[in-house]
Amino acid sequence: MSTAAAQSIATPNILPPDMIDMPVDQIEADQAKESPLLDEIRVGFEELRAMSHDELRQVINRRVTLLETVLRERDDRRAAIDTAKLASRMLEERRDRAVRIHKNVNLGSALAAIASTMLIVAVMI
Repeated sequence: MSTAAAQSIATPNILPPDMIDMPVDQIEADQAKESPLLDEIRVGFEELRAMSHDELRQVINRRVTLLETVLRERDDRRAAIDTAKLASRMLEERRDRAVRIHKNVNLGSALAAIASTMLIVAVMI
């Protein structure tokens, strides 16, 4: 929670300057629009304030563990993506090499066929 949110929850009686001249009905209507989120923030903040130090430490430890798990999973995903990219590059290199070998073999076969045909023609003459 940001400090601004904590301050707005802690000091709900302070009105911003632009709201001073507004009718009370409009202020209540504006607050009613935002109330589900603000109510949830207030409840969460009050729950945290009511907790003992040990409970707060447990909450913090759970959140840190959760974040570390998420970061570890992201690192694992990133490593898997890098491995897949590397494997893809290797596959492309092998495919290019195989195509190059096939071209060389086909060219060699064509030259051998031409040479043998010329030899046969030369022997027949």
